[in-house]
Amino acid sequence: MDNATKKCLPEMLPDPPGRTGFYYSGNPVDGVKSWLGEMHKNKVNAPGWENDLKYQNINKNYFNLVRANTSGIGCAARLCGPVKKLYCLTDNP
Repeated sequence: MDNATKKCLPEMLPDPPGRTGFYYSGNPVDGVKSWLGEMHKNKVNAPGWENDLKYQNINKNYFNLVRANTSGIGCAARLCGPVKKLYCLTDNP
């Protein structure tokens, strides 16, 4: 087994304090599409724009990406044998 494969973890690690993380195993572009695509998977209850939109245990990754106070996101990808792994962090908990 090569050194790069040995350093790849099979599961995601806990997010650093004060950050929200996103983990994907596979094509990095597909990972980002998957997170953003969550908005199409489940209906979000938003009766009117006069109300705050609250997270309701669906679309967690998407809601964390589009929070009003999220101003930064950084991603890293790594080739782990034949599999690519993607991990992204936002600047919010």
